[in-house]
Amino acid sequence: MDEDVTQGLLLIPDITGYTHFMKAARLAHAPRIVAGLLESIINSTAEKWDLSEIEGDALFFYRLGAPPSFQAIHDQIDRWFKAFHDQLDSFRRATGCPCGACLQMGQLTLKVVGHYGEFAVQNIGGKKKLIGKDVILVHCLLKNHLSEREYFLFTYNLLRVTGRMKLMKYGLKVHEETYPGLGTIPLQYIDLSTLMQGIR
Repeated sequence: MDEDVTQGLLLIPDITGYTHFMKAARLAHAPRIVAGLLESIINSTAEKWDLSEIEGDALFFYRLGAPPSFQAIHDQIDRWFKAFHDQLDSFRRATGCPCGACLQMGQLTLKVVGHYGEFAVQNIGGKKKLIGKDVILVHCLLKNHLSEREYFLFTYNLLRVTGRMKLMKYGLKVHEETYPGLGTIPLQYIDLSTLMQGIR
């Protein structure tokens, strides 16, 4: 088992409303809808991003080495967001099924969390596994107290390494969360709901 310590950018697009959706949905249709939405995100991902894991309702992407610009990150999230909603609209138009999954899939939304940090890359059974405190941190960001349902939430470290120039256009908002063992983490976020204007 090989292990290398490196630095890189960590992003997790996550389907919001997944747990409620699965509880109310017919099992036969729900996995197909979720799989289609996750595939739309994967298919709209630039080649320089690596997929570490599929985590049920989320995808764990990473990019080793020096980070891209904040604009490049935002552009990637924009592609994910549009691909997700295009697929959701396609599903809605194609079905007349009255089951819980088909009726409630319109409640599904997308959020993304991000961090730049240090982690170890383990090779287990021919697959790469990321471990470390910063991997734990980016996953913790999925549990937060934001009232918005569609957003990009990220650490100040991500913002620091990707540059601070011309960020006012993104409408950044300040936030913070406290997690056991990690303390209080200063964060910023962007409300992604405004991207819907370019879809509808």
